[in-house]
Amino acid sequence: MKKKLICLALFLGCFFAFPFGIHAECSYERQAELSRIAANVKFSYAYELVNAEPRFDVMISNITDDIYVEDGYENTFINDVTMQYTHGQAIYFYVRSRDNACRGELLIQQHINLPSYNLFSARDECRQNPNFSYCQLWADTSSITEKEFQSKLKKYINHQIEVQKAQTQTFWDKFLYFIEDSKTMLIICGVVTILLILLLVYRWRRF
Repeated sequence: MKKKLICLALFLGCFFAFPFGIHAECSYERQAELSRIAANVKFSYAYELVNAEPRFDVMISNITDDIYVEDGYENTFINDVTMQYTHGQAIYFYVRSRDNACRGELLIQQHINLPSYNLFSARDECRQNPNFSYCQLWADTSSITEKEFQSKLKKYINHQIEVQKAQTQTFWDKFLYFIEDSKTMLIICGVVTILLILLLVYRWRRF
């Protein structure tokens, strides 16, 4: 009798325990539906400069009750959210199912590459030379030393001076060439102009 009671207790225990651990099969149709829902999740970012450094806000929207999002940094989102990240980060997002039949199943993966902020761009040298390669707002210059920056900047400025000189010289060369090439026409125009002036003066004195 005692053995029968033990067996009955084990049977009832298994009967009530297993249903909570068993999920209905995640059908192909449900997977397709969840994938469509996941595809509607939107990821975007904006930034603002705070104390001369950018703060990136990443917006995640269209999260429904059927899905959730992980960001690879142990953060889980079940509702639309705005998160702050550091410039230059590559962030991977994983959209997963919240359906009991296929909970946790990866539906889609997205990633955002945040641009690297160039700390040199805030300097006075860059305000005066905005087209210098090391002065662009978004550029990874973390490996550029101060010595290298100054050396490249000096070469850039000298090159710009030479370009301006060449442009000025080219202008005068073209002007002198025009004078030389049009010398005869200019002489004729000059003579005609002088004659017209003399004629006007003569007529003015006469009348």
